[in-house]
Amino acid sequence: MHLSVALHKLLREYLMMFHYNERRGVLESAALQALAGDSVLEKERQLSEMILQLQMVREQLLAQQEHAKIEEACRYRCAANGSG
Repeated sequence: MHLSVALHKLLREYLMMFHYNERRGVLESAALQALAGDSVLEKERQLSEMILQLQMVREQLLAQQEHAKIEEACRYRCAANGSG
């Protein structure tokens, strides 16, 4: 599979993952700009940059989820011990 096709497919999958994310509009706009590049190399560069940004957003979301789980577990323990 050609690299730009693989990157486009991966980008589309990431966009689907973040479909309901508040950053959706920004990500879709950046993706459209990347796909409208002048050359294949420029498109690949922009898509690679976009994928890196999406991976960072994904890591942030996972960290937020983990933090929320820990907070919930602490609240549950405090309530169970009668100290909450």
